[in-house]
Amino acid sequence: MELRSKYPILGDDDIIHYKITEPKIVDGIYLPAGSFITAYAREKTIRTSQAIRDYSLEKYGKDLYYYSDTDSVHTGLSIEELKQFCDIDDVKLGAWKCERKFHKSKVYKTKMLFRRNRRKNGNNMCRNAETML
Repeated sequence: MELRSKYPILGDDDIIHYKITEPKIVDGIYLPAGSFITAYAREKTIRTSQAIRDYSLEKYGKDLYYYSDTDSVHTGLSIEELKQFCDIDDVKLGAWKCERKFHKSKVYKTKMLFRRNRRKNGNNMCRNAETML
C-alpha cells in the first residue's frame, strides 16, 4: 500500500505550515496486536500522567504535568524525581526513556507541539521504550 503523510512545521513567521512526505510503500499490519499495544500504552501513560500531577501538587502545590500523547509524557519534574515512581531506562522494554529536555514548549492541539531553546536543565519529555522498537 502507498502511504503519504502531512507534517506540521513552525515557520519563522510563527505560523504553522504543512509539508507532504514522499510516498512510501508499506505492508499492512495485524490489527489486534496494534490495538492491544496502543491500549496498553495509553493506560500506562494515563496512570503515569496522573502520578506526576498528584506528586507535584502534593510536593510543590502546583501541577507540573504539561502534556501527554499515546506514548509520551511532558513534565516539569526532574528525572531524579520521576524515578521515584516511574521505571526510567533507555533500553529496558516497557520502561520510560527520557528523550529530550526543553526550555520552552507550545502545544497547539493534540499531536501538534513545538519545542525551542533546549537547555541542560530544562523540562523533560519521556517516551515509553516499548513503542520505540
